[in-house]
Amino acid sequence: MTDHSTVEAIRSSLDIVQLISEVVPLQKRGQNFFGICPFHHEKSPSFSVNSQKQLFHCFGCKAGGDIFRFYQLYYRVDFLQALEDLAKKAGIEVKQQPFRNQKWEESLQLLEEVCRFYEEQLYSPKAKRFRDYLNQRKIPEKCWKDFRLGAHLGGARELTEFLQKKSLSRDIAVQLGILGRTKAGQFIDRFRARLIFSISDENGKIRGFGARALGNESPKYINSPASSLFDKKRLLYGMHLAIPELRRKEYIVLVEGYLDVIALHEFGVRNTVGSMGTALTQDQVRKLKRWSGRVISLYDADFAGVQATERNLEHFIAEGIEAKVLVLPEAKDPDAFLHSSKLSNEEKRKELKKIFKSAMPALDYLVQRKVLSQKDSIQKARALRELNDFLEKVPDPIERQVLKQDLAKRFGLPKELFQDQNLAKPAKLAQKGQRRKSKVEWDRELLKFLVLFGKDQDFSLTEVLPYLSFSTKWSKLLKALINQGLNSSQITSLS
Repeated sequence: MTDHSTVEAIRSSLDIVQLISEVVPLQKRGQNFFGICPFHHEKSPSFSVNSQKQLFHCFGCKAGGDIFRFYQLYYRVDFLQALEDLAKKAGIEVKQQPFRNQKWEESLQLLEEVCRFYEEQLYSPKAKRFRDYLNQRKIPEKCWKDFRLGAHLGGARELTEFLQKKSLSRDIAVQLGILGRTKAGQFIDRFRARLIFSISDENGKIRGFGARALGNESPKYINSPASSLFDKKRLLYGMHLAIPELRRKEYIVLVEGYLDVIALHEFGVRNTVGSMGTALTQDQVRKLKRWSGRVISLYDADFAGVQATERNLEHFIAEGIEAKVLVLPEAKDPDAFLHSSKLSNEEKRKELKKIFKSAMPALDYLVQRKVLSQKDSIQKARALRELNDFLEKVPDPIERQVLKQDLAKRFGLPKELFQDQNLAKPAKLAQKGQRRKSKVEWDRELLKFLVLFGKDQDFSLTEVLPYLSFSTKWSKLLKALINQGLNSSQITSLS
């Protein structure tokens, strides 16, 4: 099968509407399907998919093309990766896979050999302190092998000499950040005297390394620098090991660090991946979405972890991923929780199952963190408005409206307030169906809004007047207060 015929076979086997519908809600309008464009922020659908021509086009940002182009843009991969992934989806074997380039293949081979070198060093007599450290952290040897852990013993040219003996390019090793150069131009090992974590892509191919100091050296972690093969913002630690379990599980567990991933895998939660200590990027979120539409976030409970969790949840909601947050007892990270407990391993597994059932839905977590944590009513109102505005990013219109109505119900506020993007301007709420409420109910709700959020100076009371009948006790009270020249903040203070 030639390269061209492979491309055509994949294109004819997959329906572009079905593929895009997996990540973008589409509605049929005439002969085409329309949805919110995933490549730029918009409120009205301008993203069109033509099932007859098997093409997509956005009238807003002008992105367009066939099934391969969409896959490349959405998942941020090159054409060859898109070809491989779509071939698997179509059940087509790529017998004559296009040749990337000699340097790419040579780099992958070099990384594999370097990984083997580090693995062998971990078991050498001189690496006792590394093995002692892993044993002290209660990481079983099976996990050492599954995650391909390694060690560098500390010499300046140990890896350099190994590559030379293997006739592997040390110049490429420098470009990949595995070796460095002295001022005199000599090759020198970069990851010296450190525990080595190999970092693979989802196919299990080594792309780079993370190196941890066992002492007080700074920085504690060093990673491979960004290159054509390694981009920390696009990789997820442990993904290649998690994928078999993800085919059976209904959700992905997301943690921060290497040891957290390893610990959860050790105790049976093998659908766990790690963002390697950074807040998720859109590329990583979409990689997660390829494997599951449900994620449980289990980041550290420190300030940085909480901040990253909030940012991640916003990514998940915007991408239409169902997300939950799990906070471990005593605010421990997964590794510390599992290895500091005096429970037996079986008891820990049972305890984990109970804890996972207590995971908090994303909206609950954000309401608690962003709104309820505010003590001042002004700040609460603004935080609630910001959260409501953020929900505008939810791609599915039905899901978006359900979340907004849920938000209104939580605070006992009119649903109409959450149908408009600006919570602070009641005068803009005149829409069909809103006047069906009895005047008593509407007046009472307006007064409740003023009591809860009246300290916010973004609107004046004159904007409220058109909605008052002045025939109820509630509206008479408001009119009397307004006639006295009180503003919304002063009315709130009276309440």
